[in-house]
Amino acid sequence: MASYINEPFFATEAKSISASNSIDSSTFLDASAIYVGAAGDLKVIMRGIVGDRGVTGISIISNGSGYVTATGLAVTSASGVGSDMTVNIVATAGVIDSVAINAAGSAYELADTLTIVQAGGSGGTVQVGSIQSLPTASQAIVFAAVPAGTMLPVIVDYVIATGTVASALIAYK
Repeated sequence: MASYINEPFFATEAKSISASNSIDSSTFLDASAIYVGAAGDLKVIMRGIVGDRGVTGISIISNGSGYVTATGLAVTSASGVGSDMTVNIVATAGVIDSVAINAAGSAYELADTLTIVQAGGSGGTVQVGSIQSLPTASQAIVFAAVPAGTMLPVIVDYVIATGTVASALIAYK
C-alpha cells in the first residue's frame, strides 16, 4: 500500500467519482487520493484549501440614524480585518429597516461588528453571522495530460468539471 506524508496507509474505501462544478458537501472528497482511469487534464482543489472568508450572512445590531435607502455602501470592521464588503440598505425616516449583502468582500471573521458607512448616517451596525469558507474553482490547479493508470501525487477535496478531461476517476482513502 502507498501512503503520503502525514497520512495513514490507505486505501480502505474507494468510489467512482465524476468531476463537478459544485463545491459543497455533496462533492467533498474529504482528503482523497485520485486514480485516473482514462487520460486527460484533471482540475482539482487540494486538501486544506479554504475560501476567501467573504460574508454570507449578517444581522442588524443597531438600526442607526440619518440613513437613506442606498446600494453598495461600504462597511468598516470593528476588528480591523476584512475588506471590500458592501451592503444595500432600506431606511425609513433615517432608520435602517433592512440590510442585504451586495458584495461579500474577503477576510472577515465570524461575529465581527461592521459599521455601515454613509454620509449623514451614523450608528448603523450589523454582525457577521456566516462566512464562506469553502474554496472556489479559481483556487484549483490543473494536472495536464495525466496518463491513464496514474494516481495523483496529491490529496484532494474536490475535482472540478471545467478544465477536466480525464475520466474513469476513482477517489480512495
